[in-house]
Amino acid sequence: MPEKKIVVIKTSGRAGSNSSYAARVFCDLVVKEYSAATIEVIDLWQAKIERYSDQRFSEHPCYPEDDFIGIMQKVLAADVVVVFSPIYWSNLAPCFMDFQTRWSEALRRSELHFSEKMHNKIFSYVMVSASDPVHYASAFWTLQRSIHNYSFVKTRFVEGLWFVADEPFALEKQSAQVRDKMHLFLEQLELSGKPQFFCSK
Repeated sequence: MPEKKIVVIKTSGRAGSNSSYAARVFCDLVVKEYSAATIEVIDLWQAKIERYSDQRFSEHPCYPEDDFIGIMQKVLAADVVVVFSPIYWSNLAPCFMDFQTRWSEALRRSELHFSEKMHNKIFSYVMVSASDPVHYASAFWTLQRSIHNYSFVKTRFVEGLWFVADEPFALEKQSAQVRDKMHLFLEQLELSGKPQFFCSK
């Protein structure tokens, strides 16, 4: 495997969450099986990311002083970015949505070279949802919307993994299955063909 810079973004605000467990399994496999890769974990829940203020048409925009630029620079420097998120109210975790909405700011800040560095980067999601029909369907809706978002910035979006968990520590109770699915997912991140979607019930 060619050397890769991998950024893992954790978004859950609950200690010991299922999505955080999935992130830990992912990182363990990367360290064990891809020695040439470097991996950095960003806990977005702990970061200070202000809400987006639309200043696209302002002559003299004033941007907040928070953690956004530092985290964005790490994302832009990575080859692969994987977001681990629970499904909250039919969407990804709010802290990631706040972060992604600020990409409109990044597009305007020329020092970031946002469009150039997002081109051909690999982005993917590992989602955890409840099994009820609303959350179950929301995972698919989130994926379809994301495909459009990432195609806009010419980023390759690999449709990743989706786990169903109805209680805390549910994924730990099916650790062997989680590990097997994650192993396949890691291989998928290196493919140049059509992305696949793995669902674990």
